[in-house]
Amino acid sequence: MAMLINFVAYRQTNINRYRLISGLAMICLGTHFLLLDALAAAIGCYLAFFRNLISMRIQTIDVVVVFVCINLAFFTFELVVLQNSLFILLAYTASIIFTVGTFLISSAHRIRQYFLIAESLNLVYAIIVGSLIGTLGIVVSILGIVSKIWQERRSVSSMQGTL
Repeated sequence: MAMLINFVAYRQTNINRYRLISGLAMICLGTHFLLLDALAAAIGCYLAFFRNLISMRIQTIDVVVVFVCINLAFFTFELVVLQNSLFILLAYTASIIFTVGTFLISSAHRIRQYFLIAESLNLVYAIIVGSLIGTLGIVVSILGIVSKIWQERRSVSSMQGTL
């Protein structure tokens, strides 16, 4: 479900519609990672759901700081208390990139470019934790982002060619 929902999300031109649809995908993906005991990815996905909902109404630096601090607190807890490996840094870094992008970028085109980096980090993490479905879902998301960026570039190029 997350794979299909996220594919639809990345094709949206309205940023709030993207945020809502993507948030729903994150609930599905978070549950998948929770079942795999990949806590860092699950936490990142569940935070993404709340982050996306809040960002539909509020885009202040204060909220960004709160979400970054929550990510850092969970990272520290997993590293120190649960003694998870440093590989969780990939998932938390991606979550922070998504957080900053969600709150500070208002262009759907620009957010796709920014999120390509975070999705790449998530892809490496999904491979490390052995999530075949997560890996496949992230690859589909990356392909969705790249195809939409390519489609937009072709559109801009054809408009410039007619001028």
